[in-house]
Amino acid sequence: MKRANSDVIWVVVKVESGIPVSVEVFGNPTAARHREKQLRAEMNPDNDEVGIFTSQVPDRT
Repeated sequence: MKRANSDVIWVVVKVESGIPVSVEVFGNPTAARHREKQLRAEMNPDNDEVGIFTSQVPDRT
């Protein structure tokens, strides 16, 4: 089976006290890492977390 062309997106998720409170999507990893760094500077490391995930977005054409 032929795989469709796809683009990669980077998703930054912020979790506070176990509850996802923000999800942001980026078109490149540099911007996602920069945002992750900003969020980590503001968070409580004992209760909160920030993570980057990637996802394949299929080409719609």
